[in-house]
Amino acid sequence: MLVLSHHLLLAQSSQMIKGRIIDNTGSPLVGATVFLTVEKKAVATDVKGDFSIASNDPNNRLRITFVGYKTQEVGLDAFKNTGTVALQNDGNNLDEMIIVGYGTAAKKDLTGAVSTLSGDLITERKTTRVTQALQGAIPGVQVTRNAGTPGASGTILIRGITTLGVNDPLVIIDGVPGSIDNLNPDNVESISVLKDAASSAIYGSRAAAGVILIATKRAKDGQSELTYSVDFGLQKPITMPKFVDAPTYMALFNELKVNDGATPIYDAATIANYAALSAASPDLYPNTDWQDGYFKKDAFLQRHDLNFTVGTRNVKTKVIAGYINQGGLEPNRSFNRYSFRVNNDLRFNDKLSGNVDFSYYRAQSLSATTSDISLVRQLPAIYDDYYSDGRYAPGKDGANPIANNRTGGRNNVRNNQFSARMQLNYEPLSGLKFSGIFAPQIGFLNSSVFSQIVSYTSLQDPSVVVNRFNNTNSLTQSQAYNQALNAQFLANYNITVADDHSFTALLGYESNDFRDENSSAFRDGYVLPDYQVIDAGAKLNATNSGNASESALRSFFGRINYSYKGKYLLQANARYDGSSRFAPSNRWGFFPSLSAGWVVSEESIFKDKLPFSFLKIRGSWGRNGNQQIGNYSYQSLINLNTILFYNSAGQVVPATGGNQLNYAVKDITWETKQDFDIGLDMAFFGNRLSATADYFNKTTFDILLNLPIPLNTGLLATPQNGGKMLNKGWELQVGWSDKIGSDWKYSFSANVSDYTNKIVDLKGTSTLGSLALLERQPYNVWYGYRNLGYFRDADDVAASAKLTGAEKPGDVKYADLDGDGKITADKDQVPLGNSLPRYLFGGQGNVKYKNFDLGFSFQGIGKQRSRLSGFMIQPFDSNFGNVNTYYLDNYWTPSRPDAKYPRLSYNNKNINYDQSSDFWFFNGAYLRIKDITLGYTFEPTLLKRVGIKNARLFVSATDVFTLSHYPQGWDPEGTQGNNPLVVTYYSGLSVTF
Repeated sequence: MLVLSHHLLLAQSSQMIKGRIIDNTGSPLVGATVFLTVEKKAVATDVKGDFSIASNDPNNRLRITFVGYKTQEVGLDAFKNTGTVALQNDGNNLDEMIIVGYGTAAKKDLTGAVSTLSGDLITERKTTRVTQALQGAIPGVQVTRNAGTPGASGTILIRGITTLGVNDPLVIIDGVPGSIDNLNPDNVESISVLKDAASSAIYGSRAAAGVILIATKRAKDGQSELTYSVDFGLQKPITMPKFVDAPTYMALFNELKVNDGATPIYDAATIANYAALSAASPDLYPNTDWQDGYFKKDAFLQRHDLNFTVGTRNVKTKVIAGYINQGGLEPNRSFNRYSFRVNNDLRFNDKLSGNVDFSYYRAQSLSATTSDISLVRQLPAIYDDYYSDGRYAPGKDGANPIANNRTGGRNNVRNNQFSARMQLNYEPLSGLKFSGIFAPQIGFLNSSVFSQIVSYTSLQDPSVVVNRFNNTNSLTQSQAYNQALNAQFLANYNITVADDHSFTALLGYESNDFRDENSSAFRDGYVLPDYQVIDAGAKLNATNSGNASESALRSFFGRINYSYKGKYLLQANARYDGSSRFAPSNRWGFFPSLSAGWVVSEESIFKDKLPFSFLKIRGSWGRNGNQQIGNYSYQSLINLNTILFYNSAGQVVPATGGNQLNYAVKDITWETKQDFDIGLDMAFFGNRLSATADYFNKTTFDILLNLPIPLNTGLLATPQNGGKMLNKGWELQVGWSDKIGSDWKYSFSANVSDYTNKIVDLKGTSTLGSLALLERQPYNVWYGYRNLGYFRDADDVAASAKLTGAEKPGDVKYADLDGDGKITADKDQVPLGNSLPRYLFGGQGNVKYKNFDLGFSFQGIGKQRSRLSGFMIQPFDSNFGNVNTYYLDNYWTPSRPDAKYPRLSYNNKNINYDQSSDFWFFNGAYLRIKDITLGYTFEPTLLKRVGIKNARLFVSATDVFTLSHYPQGWDPEGTQGNNPLVVTYYSGLSVTF
């Protein structure tokens, strides 16, 4: 009877709740979370927005959430007859939970400067690296690329340069330090960038350059699906410089020789008839397009991702496996990456839960041992690449970059990274949570560099070697092992008092232990070049080497948040760090921060009286540090070498000896950054228009400097704390999201930021050059001569101060600032202006019409003083180099006194090209369309019969358009000696079962 009555009671209280969740246009919301408030279990809606969940408690209510929409809570009665709930769009995502240091927070409750980026936007950009996807997406974040090499990454700066040393931000992946380049972009759920000290001080001594927090994708309750995504791409160079052909080159070279007082070296008749001569005898009269012969016209790229998701109340598992294969425009260049990640969320009971995550990353980069793109662009057309019979020609004296690349050896780099994260959470009381985390990471990197002899034979006799590149076949194999062990203990407590006062507290301990080992071995004399193992080489010249290093960090930290009615917000952070990189007496540092916010729009006196639907004013102050100075800087390092001694018998014998290299500075300690931030978060028109504005002022002090020490010590200088730098600027981000009728939806956001930088103190030292470090000047200020145009004529030359005394009309004229009648570096070179970029901007937009969607993004720099250099502007570099086509009819002659470029001269190249001056400055601003994507999502009803939940087809293009002031063929982000940046055309398909 007891058993029967128990089942009767269950039958009476159990209820199957079914319904549909839609947005305010009537479209189904796929993946919305439906949560039972009493039983604390949830399910996710399917592709139609439908859900079903069993309720065993009549006191349950349904809390419905979806990112970008306002949370709604309804009773069970609303679903007695299969009801429908429409969620309202929250254009500003104020209730969105974002990741912050060691936790999460609602966006509306933030008091620090934190910017976020969703994983969907990262996936849409179709980049091979996460760093590339950040470009232009977040205000104050600068991502710089310099090459289109397969698998290439980029450097990241958050709010500019803050120190003279390492400016790389700290990267945290799922709460654990990691590498942003070891992450598949399709694994990313969201990214938060902590830009001010108030938000980043919780990371203490590692946060001076900012912090990037990355959350990877996890399964949700009720999910059960398999998704396969594939896309294929074709890469082409964005732009390529163009150079003159052989007869034009020879004519210009003759003119240069005449200008330099020599006789022409190329026969005029040969130049005039060169086309016919080349057609008849191409080996004797070559007309080589070196870039065309070296680079491919295009390169193929493919990407595959397989995503398994299973989510129940107690076990949620997300598995993502990815593969990418990217070819290069350069011969023998490719990049392959395999990635595998498993994220598990476990629930043991109402008080105990856990996470067990594993990931594996393998990247393989292949390249030629000899890659000389600078030489490809420097060699003129008069040198031959191939003989007519197919043999490699020696180019210029054996410098044939095509042959050297293709037959001179290979470089194979394999990077394997394993990581795991195990977390246990215990909630003994409501609001109190303890977490223990252990996260090991292990990396193995292996590189094999084989250099092979390249022989060039005579045109007339293939058996005669006339030139040789590489004197021997040699192999260098290197191995590196790295280990990082992270352990954390966290205690979180939150409580609400009298319904109005909310408190949240965090206490934590963290330890980080690092170890790096590397070794290498070298042999040459390989008689069988295809057998590339160490044992196959000769032992005579064999060498080997190896070393290891260790470091550790121990930390205690805490945070307190207070909120009164969601109107007045306070937060305090503190971290106490101890680093093995400093002497015991200077090992520990304290890094605090304070921040506050006032949600003006929540004040009753302003309710419905302001033009804002949301307005928050926030301010912050804090300190954090930089301990990226390398290991053992405070110790006296001993260098061991093999040296020769006389023994007691008077014989010379080898022995191991050591010498001290550096002057040890015991009191070396952290670089410290202190900053202030004032910000506004605003929303208008029912949150359809949103805006965020920030002003910041940062001071970095105790910057490490190589201060001089007496030469009679015989030691090298060791960095000492002494420098100081100021950095201030502002950021603005504006977004609009709306709909037109029930079919059209659109959104757009744009951001712009700017900062200025000044070095305050270098302890009286300076570093001079074209980019200089000077007190009271910006970091890397341009430095050199001020130009006065060209010398007009012989009288102008005679009456003016000169640099060498060999000046002639058409050479660059420099200002004699001290008036002593001579141009000298110590008296006439001055700061010439800021080299750093100004007004960084970017943005993205999206338009959806029924099942079609169109997205785009852009980025650029509004102002930058850039400088032309090298063979971008110097013809006949090294007395033989190529000439850009834009130089034609654009260099100085008596009939062209206002030409853009100086007269043709090699003797006076040190006057016109080698000097650092403002003559070659130009506006380096540019605008780039980063990507455009057009997609179509198939109707679920059409796919249901074949077991497919969702399918989307798309076409896309990246880096499709660039507007800049750079000379023709040169890219704002590229460099002269690197692979050209590429535009990539994609097509792909994503299917969910």
